[in-house]
Amino acid sequence: RAVAPWHCGATADFKTRSALVIGAGLAGCHTARALADSGWQVTVLEQAPQYASAASGNPSGILYTRLAAGDSDQGAFSLSAYLYAGRIYRGYFERQELVSARDGQLNGMLQLGFNHEEREAIDKIARRYRRFSELVRPLSAAEASEISGVAIEHPALLFPASGWLKPRSVCRQLLQHEAIKLVGDCPVRHLEYSEQGWRLRAANGDRYQAAICVVCCGIDSGQFDSLAELPIRGVGGQVTVLPGATPMPLLALCHSGYVAPIGDDGLCCGASFRINDSGDDMRDADHEYNLQQLSCHVPGLLPPATRRSIELSGLAGRASVRCTTPDYLPIVGPVPKLADIREAFAPLARNARAVIDSAGSYHPGLYVNTGHGSKGLATTPIAGACIAALANRTPRPLPWRLMRAINPTRFAIRSLIKGQG
Repeated sequence: RAVAPWHCGATADFKTRSALVIGAGLAGCHTARALADSGWQVTVLEQAPQYASAASGNPSGILYTRLAAGDSDQGAFSLSAYLYAGRIYRGYFERQELVSARDGQLNGMLQLGFNHEEREAIDKIARRYRRFSELVRPLSAAEASEISGVAIEHPALLFPASGWLKPRSVCRQLLQHEAIKLVGDCPVRHLEYSEQGWRLRAANGDRYQAAICVVCCGIDSGQFDSLAELPIRGVGGQVTVLPGATPMPLLALCHSGYVAPIGDDGLCCGASFRINDSGDDMRDADHEYNLQQLSCHVPGLLPPATRRSIELSGLAGRASVRCTTPDYLPIVGPVPKLADIREAFAPLARNARAVIDSAGSYHPGLYVNTGHGSKGLATTPIAGACIAALANRTPRPLPWRLMRAINPTRFAIRSLIKGQG
């Protein structure tokens, strides 16, 4: 059936191929690289002194996807993003722009069936993808133990093309392009549009201008008036660096949390979730939670007696704030003019299937890429490619249904349909 074309109408011709990207985390760096690779001159403005200083600064992370047993936009996006990200990262390793075992390693990941619900999910996924062993395949506890080098008590799913990565190393490599300029210590305080494009003013008074602007600053993305209504929220969390005596698994492991190598620097486990708490301070309680989860689900790696002997106050780690969304999909695409959207699509409040021949109304050349939660390593590469495709008016890397699913306008449309607009 026909759908309201609110996702259309964001195309524009730009006088120059110049871009400003606000934020130098994974979302900003992947966006900058996708634009630069397609011919744009890109300036990345980062409020911290260095790239990957906020949620993208953890010592290690996993190229992770949560496969769905049924059909959904969330499941389709997650799978597409994971496959796309794997190709991007493998290319960097093959060209030795990322060094295996130092910056990461795509040698596989195990998703453990650590309780009844997870084991049921594993069975369903194993049945659905039984012909795609290069994507995922089920393992018994004995097979999982053998492939990981650690005693595993649960059946598992093996993702052969997954692995662990250092997000800071990824960001550093993404910024290595002659068309990308990084400006640190540059918090943006003002954003406005003129006929010449987008003008930004930094806290120190410096001014920047370009044809397009992409906001990629996580939970801070809502500071700008045009993005103030985004339903994003911050969820604090902490990772723990395990003591040097901890055995080293041969590949990354996911349970209720995860454990991944940090190159020659040991192991990282986590991450805690601080619901309704966006603090980024280190806490012994979070270390205790991370160690307890690891010891409970992978006692072969951290036996309970060893966990109890660890002095929490002496542990290293890192706390940061993830940016999440109500539907667990990122927010990627052109920034809507919400007043115009609500007026044009008001009939949806009376009839969710109303036929409307108006396109959406968007700020010309203004885009957003945020809300990746804890899966940024997997979802930011395709998100950056989507932004570049929109700016270039070239084919998107996702079908239109999934482009709608991540479009920032979706929340306003849902509110209209629910009578809340």
